[in-house]
Amino acid sequence: MGNTKSAAVIGNGLDALQAALYLAQVGVDVKFVTSSPAFAYNGNDAAGQRHFWSTVLEAIKHPRIEFFYNTLSASADRAGGRYRIKTIHKQSYINDELCTGCKKCEENCSTRLTFSRDGVNVTRHAVHKPYPLGKSVPLALQIEKNAIAPCRAACPLGINVQGFVALLANNKTAEAYDLINSTAPLGGILGRLCKHPCEEKCSRSKLDSPLSIRALHRFTYDNIGPIEKSPLEDGIKGKVAIIGSGPAGLMAAWELKKRGYEPTIFESHSTYGGMLATGIPRFRMSREIREREIQRLIDMGIKIRTGITVGRDIDFAYLRERSYKAYFLAIGAMQNNRLNIPGEDLEGVIDCMSFLLLLNQIDDTFVGSNILIIGDGNTAVDSARVAIRANKGNVKIASWTIQKELTANQDEIEEALEEGVSLEFSAYPVEILGEGGRVTGVRCRRTRLTDEVMRNGRHRPEPIPGTDFIIDADHIIIAIGQSANASQLNIEGLQIDKRSGTIKVNPLTLETSVSGIFAGGDCMRGPDNVVDAMADGRRAAESIDRYLSGKDLQEGRLTDAPQVAEVDLDSIVTSPAARTGMPYLDMENRKNTYEETTLGLSPKQAAEEAGRCLSCALCSECMECVKVCKAGAILHEGEGQSREIEADIIWKFPASEIYNGSPQSELSRTGNAGGIYDFTHNGENDVKSMAAIINTVLNKDGFGPCLRTGRT
Repeated sequence: MGNTKSAAVIGNGLDALQAALYLAQVGVDVKFVTSSPAFAYNGNDAAGQRHFWSTVLEAIKHPRIEFFYNTLSASADRAGGRYRIKTIHKQSYINDELCTGCKKCEENCSTRLTFSRDGVNVTRHAVHKPYPLGKSVPLALQIEKNAIAPCRAACPLGINVQGFVALLANNKTAEAYDLINSTAPLGGILGRLCKHPCEEKCSRSKLDSPLSIRALHRFTYDNIGPIEKSPLEDGIKGKVAIIGSGPAGLMAAWELKKRGYEPTIFESHSTYGGMLATGIPRFRMSREIREREIQRLIDMGIKIRTGITVGRDIDFAYLRERSYKAYFLAIGAMQNNRLNIPGEDLEGVIDCMSFLLLLNQIDDTFVGSNILIIGDGNTAVDSARVAIRANKGNVKIASWTIQKELTANQDEIEEALEEGVSLEFSAYPVEILGEGGRVTGVRCRRTRLTDEVMRNGRHRPEPIPGTDFIIDADHIIIAIGQSANASQLNIEGLQIDKRSGTIKVNPLTLETSVSGIFAGGDCMRGPDNVVDAMADGRRAAESIDRYLSGKDLQEGRLTDAPQVAEVDLDSIVTSPAARTGMPYLDMENRKNTYEETTLGLSPKQAAEEAGRCLSCALCSECMECVKVCKAGAILHEGEGQSREIEADIIWKFPASEIYNGSPQSELSRTGNAGGIYDFTHNGENDVKSMAAIINTVLNKDGFGPCLRTGRT
């Protein structure tokens, strides 16, 4: 046995199988390397089919032949008299040794793919038999994947967008909820307030318009019915204090609770939710939705203590004495920026946060009949939409930039315009005018844009001398942004940006200048969106876990951007349906209510909209196949692996289009090229002819001792 030689056979078809079988029969150990996931006969000749299958089955059963399916040979290097063949194994995600071929996974796969091939539409699931029209060996199915869907890659929280959309297309709403909730909570909130960067990257926009992903996200949470409470065990890894109950704080608490910690949130207001409670109008998100979503976190065992201002009512010494080991600052950005122009203190001038808080809490708050909002962000638009419901008069937004550079979400702007809000562009306020101590208007100056780009990505406007004009108003709301007020925390050594008021952190770990204290959300980045704040909460939770476990805070966290899947739009067959718009209350009712103006998608609309998905990543990783595989053969993790195979001699065969169409890789060679043979058969297909060629080569290469088996 010590003199046994080995050969690598590289090929896909019958010739390669016959060669491997002959080599094994004369005592050579064979490594059969094939790019195909299985062997299948695609011809129509009955005799040829019988011959093919008898050869396949004999080779499969032979103890000297080891098969490497889904494997591309990359290079061969000869050293020490042997070849080292570098191969790349393409992951099939199904263990062919465990798979029974029952096809339950295929029957429950949520992804259906339709391709046009030579004018014929072919439909299959992401999990499928490699050769569905006939039998194949091995029986195992395979899962086809294509990098990361662009929508998923664009989500700051990494939510599996294609996965939950595929489930909705199959009317599996509860399963879609579970998939989303495995990554992030607060779906009813995200489905209403997220800035949906996923839609900006949706491949469907290359055909017509992107999927209504945020609307589908909302549908999932609005249609799941009662959810069973599943409280986690009490935190056993330590206590963590979270300052602020906005999106960043809630996300951090959720993540830490899942990791086995005991998080407690301290909120200065009497209600929890931060900006969700104080700054978001009810017509965008109802109080019931907010309370329902946060209650689910409380049901997990997360504690929220309201009416406590850290830095005033209690300090960090108090928290340390009560065994809190780490801290996350998520106090938001509630301090309004000022214009710093004459007349800003006149009666009738109010900042947007105070205005929104009053209208959210007190319905009969007085507002003027001619209201001007200065600013152009989401808060300015929210203020305008609240004002037009309260005063039934004129409401105008004055922005110092042009329409295409407004910072508010476009859909929010469109809703405001539909409701009767007007816009004044290129209007830079220089003085608030008044009479008898009360505001009467604003003197503005026209602007032009400079080449300077500001931090928000917009061009800086500059006033044009001699272009002053007046906008009349009896009530002015200033909405030019908010800043954090971290100094109120009274934390010694905490570094704060003097210009913006934000807390300085390590951009990777979110740790502040004080060890064990982390910060995220608006108090760290400035006013931003719910989804970015929640992403900060998750990142902070990871850092806190590492900090309390004594691990390096940075190791392994710098990763390259994921490879994004691309779709061949010419080969796929897509749903002809147009994008489903969000249904609204009729205009008369919309303008006269503070309740939600958006109605949400119907089940029929949701299924049709989800059906527009192009399934960019092929497999959506919805995990339905894992649930039904009793053999436990499916493992979605893992990537293609490199492996070295050693052999004394290499036979390389061309791909056979008769038996399967899998591409065969080219084999680059380094070192001595002797011992590598490209087999061409000159049209002869009998075993004796092949055997004669192989015997000649084996004897020439000194394989004589391993041929003493009596076979010729």
